[in-house]
Amino acid sequence: MPSGCNLHLGVLTSPNYPSAYHNNVNQTWILCGTTSVNACLRFTNFYLESSYDYFKLLNQQNVVVSRYTGTSSPPDLSSTTHIKLRFTSDGSVTYYGFRAEFALNLVCAMSFPTHPMGALILLSERLDLR
Repeated sequence: MPSGCNLHLGVLTSPNYPSAYHNNVNQTWILCGTTSVNACLRFTNFYLESSYDYFKLLNQQNVVVSRYTGTSSPPDLSSTTHIKLRFTSDGSVTYYGFRAEFALNLVCAMSFPTHPMGALILLSERLDLR
């Protein structure tokens, strides 16, 4: 884990991992830490359809800061407040997706699977691992 993250608290995976993810996935996760402890994410596996399926890092305004595709794992990600992530796949080829470990002083960890048209399907659960 990156500096400041010495606890392994959970695993984040693409839907259906380690089997192939589905077509037309649009799922968002928010990992929230505190202002004094980093939220950290490290990928252990990463395999998406290059140039069509994406793993994106978003800022607080939902603007894509960076996006990753193909077979090269994203770098370790960390934030003093939260990490907002989005996984999208198109309607054709699928692979096994990704697996990442996260560590943080957990305030919330939310997953928002969404309908391909953008409607919220599930508002998810609140995880408290303290």
